[in-house]
Amino acid sequence: TAVRDVLAAHPGGLPVFLQLETSGNGKTLIRAGEHLRVTMDSRFQRDLANLLGDGHTVLATNGTGIMVEV
Repeated sequence: TAVRDVLAAHPGGLPVFLQLETSGNGKTLIRAGEHLRVTMDSRFQRDLANLLGDGHTVLATNGTGIMVEV
């Protein structure tokens, strides 16, 4: 998928979590595989924003990963 391609293009040490919205306003949090760890930099944020729109990338609340809202 396009999201996986963006993640793979920015390898690094931070784990990635994908938050998916489900029917009935529910949300599901999925941890991406270890091979999709990323570097959080402005290029990564720009590439995700270009793909998903602004506001879809946040630092996880525990400070140890990136959460992508899909």
